[in-house]
Amino acid sequence: SLNEWSSTGWQQLDNFRHDLADTRSYPFNIQWAGKLAEIQKTLTEYGWKPANKLGSKNILRWLSYKTELHQRPVLPQLHRDQQNVLSLVFADKQKIWIIRFWHSGYHYNNQPIWLGQAAEMQAKSFLGIFHYPVTGSDFASPILLLKNQLNMQKMDIQEKIIKLPENNDYALLLIAQKISVDQ
Repeated sequence: SLNEWSSTGWQQLDNFRHDLADTRSYPFNIQWAGKLAEIQKTLTEYGWKPANKLGSKNILRWLSYKTELHQRPVLPQLHRDQQNVLSLVFADKQKIWIIRFWHSGYHYNNQPIWLGQAAEMQAKSFLGIFHYPVTGSDFASPILLLKNQLNMQKMDIQEKIIKLPENNDYALLLIAQKISVDQ
């Protein structure tokens, strides 16, 4: 039940992305129960767009300093040796954010729960030639953006504060489609 997931169940899922270096620098700040296509559709309604994937056709965008950061190909990220299954970007005049999703292996109400990481994107340069987006360290502003965007009429949203040493606390959103009585 939502009460079970929101009271203790969310703690069973990973709090941080386990990448190759296992630095615990990249928190999961979203747990979203639902079909991946529905999640993408919902976020697309609020202006999120699929991130450009790295490939031979668009790698040249890294060479052009004129290409906007949100239009450059995004490197896939790993969690427990698995690449993220969905990446969406959102840009306004001041910032660019990315949301990435991974399988959690858990379910709520017969729906998969996806681990999500929402973060600000920053530009990085290699040898002054390649200009590419990387995950920044701001995990708070995209959560505020999401809370403002998502329609509370369609979603059950709960916020948890994850307490970490050195006052590096962060917010975790638990998101699920509201279940109507007729379903």
